[in-house]
Amino acid sequence: MIESGTLLLGKYRIAERLGEGGMGTVFRARDELLERDVAIKVLRADLAGRPGLLDRFRSEAMALARLAHPGIAALHGLERDGDQFYMVMEYVRGETVEQRLRRDGSLSWQDAIGICAAVCDALGHAHHLGVVHRDIKPANIMLAESGAHAVKVMDFGIARMTDQSRQTRHGNSVGTPHYMSPEQLRGEEVDGRADLYALGAVLFEMISSRVPFDADSDYELMMKQLNEPVPVLAGTIPGVPRAIDRLIARAMAKDRSVRFNSAAEMRSALTSTLSSSDFVPEHGTPTAAQPMHRDWRTWAAAAMVVIALGLTLTGGGDEPSKTSPLTESGAGQHSLVSPATDIATQAASSEFVRGYQPNPVIETTPPPPPPSRERPTPPPRRSEENKPKPAPAPPPPPPAPSRPAPTTVITREINGWLTGLSRRDPGGISGSIGKEQAAALVREGRASFESGSTPVIRLEGETASALISTIATVRSAFGSPRKQPVTFRLSFSGDDAGNWRITSARVESN
Repeated sequence: MIESGTLLLGKYRIAERLGEGGMGTVFRARDELLERDVAIKVLRADLAGRPGLLDRFRSEAMALARLAHPGIAALHGLERDGDQFYMVMEYVRGETVEQRLRRDGSLSWQDAIGICAAVCDALGHAHHLGVVHRDIKPANIMLAESGAHAVKVMDFGIARMTDQSRQTRHGNSVGTPHYMSPEQLRGEEVDGRADLYALGAVLFEMISSRVPFDADSDYELMMKQLNEPVPVLAGTIPGVPRAIDRLIARAMAKDRSVRFNSAAEMRSALTSTLSSSDFVPEHGTPTAAQPMHRDWRTWAAAAMVVIALGLTLTGGGDEPSKTSPLTESGAGQHSLVSPATDIATQAASSEFVRGYQPNPVIETTPPPPPPSRERPTPPPRRSEENKPKPAPAPPPPPPAPSRPAPTTVITREINGWLTGLSRRDPGGISGSIGKEQAAALVREGRASFESGSTPVIRLEGETASALISTIATVRSAFGSPRKQPVTFRLSFSGDDAGNWRITSARVESN
C-alpha cells in the first residue's frame, strides 16, 4: 500500500495523496535525486491486468509526451515496476477551478474569460499536434499560485491522438456528461471542437455557478444536451453583457460546424469581448468599458463650473456690483461672497468633477458688534431635578451558554459531511469498495448519499469514531439511477472548545 513516506522506484518519496480518479490515484512526491516536487499518477492495481485500460493509460502518457506548452502540465516520464505503472508529471501548486467555485460560488465574467482564453492557448497547442482532450471541465483546469502562466490544463486521461485508430468503447461515450458535446454523447468521432463545446460549458458555470444543463437522470441530461438551447445569462446576472451569451451559444452549438473553427478563433472572440467598449450590460449596470460621454451628470457639473466662473469674474472688485449683491451673514455683518461663487465651490466639491480649483473667495473682516446695554440673563439655578443622577448599575452578565454534548456535535458534522458528498465534495473518502471508486463518483456528481439510520458513535477522550449507514443513489454513465446501502466509518478529533472535525472517512461495506 502506498502511503506517506513510501519510496517509489528508489527516488520518489511520497508526501501526500492529492486525489483519486476512475483509473488511479495521484500523489505528491519528492524527487530526491533532482530535489523537486512531482505529481505521480499510479494506475489502480486491479486495472493493470486489463489491456484496454492499460492502453488508455499509455495513451495519456504518449499524448502528454507530444505536448510542450506552459499552459499544460508537463510529463516527466512513464515508469514501470513489475505490474505497476507510474506516470511522473509536473506538480502544480494551486487549486482547480472546481475548488475555487466550491469556495467562492462564482467568478466575475472578466476573470472567467481570462481563464478560458488561457485554456484556449493550451488547447490550440494540443489540437495543432493532433491531441483532443475530450474531458475539459472545472476539475481539470488548475489555477497555479504563481508564475506567468497561472492556468494549467490537467488530466489528459481520456485524450486521444487523431492519427490513431479509435479505442473500443463497447458502445459507451467517454467524458463527463455535463460537459460532453452532442457528437460525444452519440459516440461519434470527435475533434477539437468538442473541447471548445466543453469550454463553453465551463465558462457558463464559472459565471453562473451552475452547469448549463442538469437533470435527475442521465437520459434526461442527454436529451437536454442534444435538443435544448443554452440558457441565457444576461438579464439574470447583473453586469453580464449580452456578448457573453452570444459567445457561449456559438461555442456550445449543437452542430459542430457552427462552432468556432479553432481554439485560436475562440480565444480571439474571448479577448474581443473583454476589451470591447461598445456593449451595454443588462439593467444599466455601469462598467469601466462604458464611454464617459454617456454620463450626463459629468456634463451638467462642468456646465455649472463654467457659469460660476463667468459670474465670479463679472462680479469681482472691492465693492459689490449689481450682478453680485451682498448677502447677509449675521446682524451687522456683510460678506462679499456672491451666490455664483458659492455655486462654483459646490460644483468643485462634486464627485463628478475632478481637478477643478475655484477662484479664492475674498472676505472682509467685519467690525465688532457694539456693546449691548441689556443686563445679561443670569444662568438658571440648578434644581433638584436638574442634578445629575448616578448611572444605573450595569446588568449582570448573561449566563454562559451550555455546551452541546459531543454526540450532538458529531451527528451534526456527519449530516454536513453527507450533504457535501451530494455536492461533489469527496471529503477525504478512502478505502476500496470493489469495482467502483466512491470519491470519483462523488466528484463526477454520479453519487449522492442520505442517512439511513442513527450513527453509532464511540467516544475515546479527544478522539471518536462513528459508523453511519447510508442509502447511496448511484448513476451509471447513461443508465437509470440505482440505490444501494453503504456504510461509512468516520474518525473524529476534538478540541477544548467542544469542536469535532472529521479526520478520515472510509467505506466499510456496500
